[in-house]
Amino acid sequence: MTDQHASSQHPVPVVGIGASAGGLEAMSQLICRLDAAWPESAQFTLLKLRSLAASLGH
Repeated sequence: MTDQHASSQHPVPVVGIGASAGGLEAMSQLICRLDAAWPESAQFTLLKLRSLAASLGH
């Protein structure tokens, strides 16, 4: 991170979207539709999260 970004007067919002394995297709469709709807000038960070099966957890 540069000093310019660290002292920005206009922070970039973070948008988090999450789903379990059964919702990954729906989440992908939502992201595609939102991408088409938002203007190119929109500035944000999109965080895509998916949960793992309980059997894979530690």
